[in-house]
Amino acid sequence: MELDDGMNKEAWRQAWEYRGRQDRERAAKVRASELERGLLATVILDRHARDPLFAKVNADYFSSRPHTHLWRAIKAMHEREAHIERATLLDTLVEYDGLLDALGGEHELDALAVGLDEALIDVVRHRKPITGVGDPEAIILEVGRELFTTRRLGPDTYARALATLGKTNLVDLIDLMGRYASTGATLTAFNQQMPMGWRQSLPLSFTYPDDIHLDSRSRLPLRPGPYRTSVSALYGRMASPGGIGPFQIRAYGQGLPSLESRVGERLMMLAILVTARAHDSQYDWTMHEPPAVAAGLQPEVIEIVRHRRSSTGLDENDAALVDFARELFTDYNVAADTYARAARAFGETDLVDLVALMGAHAADAAVLAAFDQQLPEGVDPRLPLP
Repeated sequence: MELDDGMNKEAWRQAWEYRGRQDRERAAKVRASELERGLLATVILDRHARDPLFAKVNADYFSSRPHTHLWRAIKAMHEREAHIERATLLDTLVEYDGLLDALGGEHELDALAVGLDEALIDVVRHRKPITGVGDPEAIILEVGRELFTTRRLGPDTYARALATLGKTNLVDLIDLMGRYASTGATLTAFNQQMPMGWRQSLPLSFTYPDDIHLDSRSRLPLRPGPYRTSVSALYGRMASPGGIGPFQIRAYGQGLPSLESRVGERLMMLAILVTARAHDSQYDWTMHEPPAVAAGLQPEVIEIVRHRRSSTGLDENDAALVDFARELFTDYNVAADTYARAARAFGETDLVDLVALMGAHAADAAVLAAFDQQLPEGVDPRLPLP
């Protein structure tokens, strides 16, 4: 793609590297007027949940060009959707008991920056009744509360959410909730605490274990720099200090593509099933039980997970994984002893990737539950649910 002389080439270079392949291909097709570029920005902002970096790049460009009215309209859409998005994120984090106060604190600042009312944030924080809260915020809170406490979404709530948000927005918001639940699981598993000096934003029902490194504020030691420090161009502040947060935790892993060669398919299937059981995800369990058996997972192990029986008597590695996942997704807090057992059993690298695998299936469980995904015709359910 050729850049116009008046464009900020460094900003575009950053955006070029940041965006995915499909966006680069789409951008390469845009050769004509700034109006076309404005429409491109609209499409990409809509597709990528109003990414702050891309928004800032386009704001710098369009604000100095003739079609500023178009950019103002795009920016207004961005800010309104960011407002809704932050309500969604805070609702997800609180309903998961914070899944981590550090993430909740960071996004509370973002929510305030895009104009989310402090009174609404207080409703989310303390799980107050939503009486008096208007839509779309009210239905977002209702969806989050119902989905993450009952593991399902009732037909009346779904119908109201669909009517208020529309099909595309509802899918995107549920997907956003699922992805942040997954991120929160990563942070909780490794006890990522607030950066030194940051206040705790959520009233939690437990005290964090003290098994953290002071420099990284998590169970994993601080990695050598340079760090991927999260800076929010939209909100004009540093989102989190270098060396702290989900990116740094995930950097300890080698990635899911190589996980099977390191821990085996059998253990991966156990991780998937215990996650599906924790979320009462009939679809995920039923579709994965047969391949789990084929991978060598013994029927007695499957029955212990299926019926939530004690892990006593299981192989140490199996028991460590089952107990770890149960605390992660039921208590939203992994005890120091439970983490230490899992770290001894799998090592830090493999445990990071196992948590990523479980987090991905937790995110899928939210989407499957929200849209009431049924089993294929002719397939019998394998998970006993009320």
